[in-house]
Amino acid sequence: MKGIFAYTFLDRHGNVIASQNGQMPLMPASNMKIVTGYAAYKKLGKSFAFKTNFSREERNVSVSGDPTPLLSGPGLNHIVEGLARSGRAVSEVS
Repeated sequence: MKGIFAYTFLDRHGNVIASQNGQMPLMPASNMKIVTGYAAYKKLGKSFAFKTNFSREERNVSVSGDPTPLLSGPGLNHIVEGLARSGRAVSEVS
């Protein structure tokens, strides 16, 4: 199944700057991500960085810090696999 991509960008006077399928009536999919991302950028600034801390006690690794959306399950698995390849196997992540 192929999705339909539609957008319209307006300048502050309401004039169309760019548009693709702009007149096509569609249900919004993730427009709030644009609004949320812009609000976060304005609030946090362009130099903001999430800080995630890792600590290790024997074979257990603890993750703490900001709830970064960039550290997903696959990302965490990549870190654990890297530790295992370096000879520092992990038995539990909390």
